[in-house]
Amino acid sequence: MDDGRNHDPIILVAATNGVVAAAWGNPPHPAGPGQRDNRLSDPWEVTLLLFDANNGKLKNKSGPWNGDFSFELNATAKGNFLLLLRHFHGARENPGETLYLLSSSGEELKKMDLSPSIRLSKPDWNEFQISSSGRTVLLGQIREDGVHYRVLESDTLETKFEWTREAGSDFPWIVALSDKELLGFRKPMNQEQVHRADAECDLYVRSFDGPWRPLPESLDVSHHGARGQGLHPTQLAFLSDTVLVGVNAKRKDIEGSIVVLQTDGTMLSPPVIPKLQDRTSLTGPVAVSAGGRYFAVGFQHQPWMSHLLVDVMTMDITFWNDDALFLIWEASSPEPVARIPLGTDVRALSLAPDDAPTLAFVNGSTLKVVHFQPKTSAPKAN
Repeated sequence: MDDGRNHDPIILVAATNGVVAAAWGNPPHPAGPGQRDNRLSDPWEVTLLLFDANNGKLKNKSGPWNGDFSFELNATAKGNFLLLLRHFHGARENPGETLYLLSSSGEELKKMDLSPSIRLSKPDWNEFQISSSGRTVLLGQIREDGVHYRVLESDTLETKFEWTREAGSDFPWIVALSDKELLGFRKPMNQEQVHRADAECDLYVRSFDGPWRPLPESLDVSHHGARGQGLHPTQLAFLSDTVLVGVNAKRKDIEGSIVVLQTDGTMLSPPVIPKLQDRTSLTGPVAVSAGGRYFAVGFQHQPWMSHLLVDVMTMDITFWNDDALFLIWEASSPEPVARIPLGTDVRALSLAPDDAPTLAFVNGSTLKVVHFQPKTSAPKAN
């Protein structure tokens, strides 16, 4: 997958049991030599490529759609796909977003045009999240009276719940959801940098229509709200409706840094992290399969620096790229069931539903699909 343009395209991946979808985005007319690069302010085109998860063959191609540099792709519980496109840079006269429900062959089943949030009197992105199961979507729109939330059923886009977080309130900000509950955080008044991993945040949980209640555990929400594309380093997720898996915000070393707990505060057996190479750190993301049987955590190994002395006046220093590694656990066992090296340029990944367990990821501009057989054989890649 290489188009030879000035910049790498943005590629997002979503995997189901039988299909791996890759959303490919880039400006239709990239800047040429000597031209100003307006990559982030120009409209983009997004194309969806659909591959057979078992043999890697291209099944279909959909699009292109017009949008911006930022877009989202997710798989639903029934094997469809949600594609969220944003329109803020010349793609439309009226800014906003479009949420498409697409079939496993790329056909449009339904779409929703979404009005934008308003931040500092300017149109801006809405909040968009999907549950680990792929059944439930959360949309949050900032308005004058506060943030209006809607909970949608992913495979119909029908509204299940809605409410408003009143302007000026100190209700928690939502960072994750299951099909029954929400996880939120509220920054203590004496904290200024909530995005730091060591910043203390008060965590809360609630049902969609219930009150917030405190969660007595410190989890890493440092990457919540980070804007970007590709490999989001999300550090927590719902493993089931009432069980969370995340990274301990107070971790000092790798051992004991992954936490599994129920939303009533009950701690469950933590996963065993095997001996890893020196200079390996837990970086995320935390990923969960749609059925909640498997979860995975990303690590990175940083090789030693090497350098070459070119002459007495110039030293050319080269850093080797970090090697990414994914460890996968079965929720019912503390020992990891698979250990998958991802390479040095991981840009997107998706852990498919439970049967058969599959990891799809993009390394550089290559889409790879790994099927792993827990406790019986080593993983193989297509």
